[in-house]
Amino acid sequence: MAKKLRPPTPTHARHIEIDELYFYVGSKKRKRWLWLAICRETKRILGFCTGGRGTKTLEKLFHRISPIRCERYYTDRHAPFAKVLPKEKHRNYPNQTNTIEGINSAVRHYLARFRRRSKCYSKSIAMVEASVALLAYSFNTKFYNIYA
Repeated sequence: MAKKLRPPTPTHARHIEIDELYFYVGSKKRKRWLWLAICRETKRILGFCTGGRGTKTLEKLFHRISPIRCERYYTDRHAPFAKVLPKEKHRNYPNQTNTIEGINSAVRHYLARFRRRSKCYSKSIAMVEASVALLAYSFNTKFYNIYA
């Protein structure tokens, strides 16, 4: 059901910010990562991917957002970004990722499974992806008018 809720993806975003945040699956010993890509100007979630913290998961996310034309990608200094993103468009300035850090904070606020100091954790990756898809749909459609 959550897969059907994807709003249309824009074809152009001037600046895209990408970042990751961790969560647990099954127990606190199994740390996984949620990678998010957002449009800085509209604050819409353009894509997300779950997996490890390495280049493989970032490549999956980049493949999902690659049809979107953009001028710049902004990230922190995490090593996989330099390996995957096009060098001519990539800027790794941590002080330029304020928008996505705010979105990460909203994800942690609305979804208990992403809170740092919580007894909540996910039992399956499928439920994490469904929860994030619902939040992204809601954020991009309902909340979009508030932040735009």
